[in-house]
Amino acid sequence: MSSVVATRPRRSPTTGARRAPAAEPAAHHLTAKAGAAGATLVAGGLGLGAVVTHEGAAATGELGLDTALSHDRLSPLVSLAHGIDVVIGPIVGPLLVAIVAALLFVRHRRAAVIFALSTAGLWLATSSLKLVFTRARPPADQVHALVHETARDSFPSGHTALAAAIVAGAFFAARSLGRPTRLVLAIGIPFALVVAASRLYLGAHFLGDVTASLVFVTGFALVGAALAPLVARRLDH
Repeated sequence: MSSVVATRPRRSPTTGARRAPAAEPAAHHLTAKAGAAGATLVAGGLGLGAVVTHEGAAATGELGLDTALSHDRLSPLVSLAHGIDVVIGPIVGPLLVAIVAALLFVRHRRAAVIFALSTAGLWLATSSLKLVFTRARPPADQVHALVHETARDSFPSGHTALAAAIVAGAFFAARSLGRPTRLVLAIGIPFALVVAASRLYLGAHFLGDVTASLVFVTGFALVGAALAPLVARRLDH
């Protein structure tokens, strides 16, 4: 009577061991680079604010630029700038963001929440820096300002910050849905730049104000993107 000896298959030393995906170290590296780049941009924006507020708009050439733009304004561009002033303003702008988020919520709840929170967070974080840099608005008589702005809250530009925050929010929402983000950037970047230019055209801001808003929003967005996976892992635990 022959006996059958059962043998166990050999297990390789790594069999059963949980191995991290090969792409995980690369993802961590990219996340760290994004965070570092974002922190660098925020620091650069703070440095820009320190320089322009200390030197003054006349010394930096910003006042001369606004003055030059005030000469021979074109009616269609003035109308466009006034429209942007209202639509991307502190009242209508957030309302439109809320409407877009609500419409998106019907089909894609997670993307809607990401869009709303990203846009609001980036806008508020950037606009709060107005309390740090109490910079005076361009002198209305010298730049022939077309909007009445008298508060010492010129740096950074709130309108430009909201426009850039909308673009960033749309980018994060599209990425959460697995949709291509190139179209968002192709439309969003010119949109933010047009809003920034409109603030100069109306005589409401200096070049440093709108530039800083773009820098701050981009920097905060990169830092947020770097921190998001860490927060998500902590919540999972």
